[in-house]
Amino acid sequence: MCIPTRPVLDRINGFEVNPQLFYLAGAMRDGTFPKPYQNHYEISIAQNSDEWIDAIKEIFLSTLKVDAEKIKKKPGSNRVKRLVVYSRDIYSRLSETFQHPTGRNLWNTPAFVKKYPELQKWYVQGFFDAEGEIAHVEDYLKKIVVTKPKMRIILHQSWKDEACPVLIDLKNIIENKGIRCGKVWGPKKNKNTLDYDLPISGSSNVLKFYKEIGTSHPEKNARFKLLFDLYGLS
Repeated sequence: MCIPTRPVLDRINGFEVNPQLFYLAGAMRDGTFPKPYQNHYEISIAQNSDEWIDAIKEIFLSTLKVDAEKIKKKPGSNRVKRLVVYSRDIYSRLSETFQHPTGRNLWNTPAFVKKYPELQKWYVQGFFDAEGEIAHVEDYLKKIVVTKPKMRIILHQSWKDEACPVLIDLKNIIENKGIRCGKVWGPKKNKNTLDYDLPISGSSNVLKFYKEIGTSHPEKNARFKLLFDLYGLS
């Protein structure tokens, strides 16, 4: 998997505005900027795919120019891997660029994502790779489950209000690329948050999402291919 570094449309806070920066903005839906403690600054992102975590690490190295010794990969619980970046400078500049609040506060769509529509597909791809769902087709093929998987993908987001502007923005971006989405579902209560879903259903829409937006997540890419084979699509 290789997320391109070109084109470069601008610079923000010293970072190149390129596909990798947009992808990371979406992928950080699986990440956090914990509140600094005793002058300790870190950025953390978690996933269960080693290959995906390595691709995120490459973005920090190539586009954000983080020194390799400041990036650590740590084991988490339940097969989850964590990538942790220790840098006060990167923490400050990236949280400002992404307009990302510290801790677990609500995070709206970054302004720069809306400013450069020609790179928005990479934001959507990163968002899907972090918070997107596609059926585990392999379980159906192995007869672990008996219900045939639906031709549908879902993008998830937790929120704390009776609306989820992040998914509404995402829906607008995707539909501007000619891919029809369903209505934003929710809220569903989950501990201290409200969960919202954005579904994309139907063969033409899911296939177009794959071709126009795509995925850089190896497991999700494999499931797309199994799903299309199951329905005789290419």
